[in-house]
Amino acid sequence: MSAARRLSFQHARNIMKKFCFLAASAVGLATAPASAAETAGARVEAVIGLDRAQLDSFGTRDDPAESGVVYGLGVGYDFAVGRGVSLGIDLEATESSARFREVSGLDDNTYSLGRDLYAGARVTTSLTDAVNLYFKAGYTNLSIRRDLINPTFPEIIESNDGGLRGGAGLQIGLGRNAYVGTEYRFSTYDELDRHQGVATIGFRF
Repeated sequence: MSAARRLSFQHARNIMKKFCFLAASAVGLATAPASAAETAGARVEAVIGLDRAQLDSFGTRDDPAESGVVYGLGVGYDFAVGRGVSLGIDLEATESSARFREVSGLDDNTYSLGRDLYAGARVTTSLTDAVNLYFKAGYTNLSIRRDLINPTFPEIIESNDGGLRGGAGLQIGLGRNAYVGTEYRFSTYDELDRHQGVATIGFRF
């Protein structure tokens, strides 16, 4: 394993440790006395976590995969459709530090992931007085920069690639308005798959 890959793996492992710590803290908070968690209304939240991306170059397990940090902001609105159940809309904007480098012969190619815009729908239900479970799905648009360097035709290509995302998460109420949470989501594009585990902190209005 190269020094660069070792550093990338170590960085990703440190991020995952922090993510697990946040998740454990959230579970601890859920056992504390709190008002019932809301499932309806407007919300805004901050997102940070681990972004594991894999290029679907050859359709094998040997396709390049790298980890980075994903961070950003999300907003949404949930409409109550029953006792403890709501349907909502999501909007989110994130950035990622994940990037790939492929060296083959005289070719030295780099793929850098950038801003990601997401719009989708979710369904939320109360599990307990303090914990909500939700599922989400929608459209995601990712900015990718490709630095394709070779002696004959060096080229830089910047594109916005559309894809689909699905995910599930938990929200743990900290009173009537604030909450923390964890979420897993999977996104797929033409030549890229992404697995993300994130922590969230947000407020309802």
